[in-house]
Amino acid sequence: MSRYAFVTSLIFSLLHWAEPQFDLVSTECLQCICAATSSCDFNIGCSPNTCGPYAMTWGYWNDGERPVLDQDSSYADGAYARCANDKWCAEKAIQSYMLRYVSATKNALS
Repeated sequence: MSRYAFVTSLIFSLLHWAEPQFDLVSTECLQCICAATSSCDFNIGCSPNTCGPYAMTWGYWNDGERPVLDQDSSYADGAYARCANDKWCAEKAIQSYMLRYVSATKNALS
């Protein structure tokens, strides 16, 4: 391995390690929200204003950086509904939403 490749690899490893590796909303908290909202029914589907076991609105999903399932596009018809009805994707939207607004609140208070 060349010296350049080794140094580049080391830098990328350190950058990845330095990223925060925690979620703002704990697994336990997500479970409580899910249980209180829908009894964690991942087959609940959509109502006119919300989708999925977390009763996620389109606006919440949009503010949560529009995560999608693999091979999907955030601009495809039904992407919001597919995400909101999927455990991993819905929780990703929640974490992203919280990260966005916690950061915005910290900046506003600074």
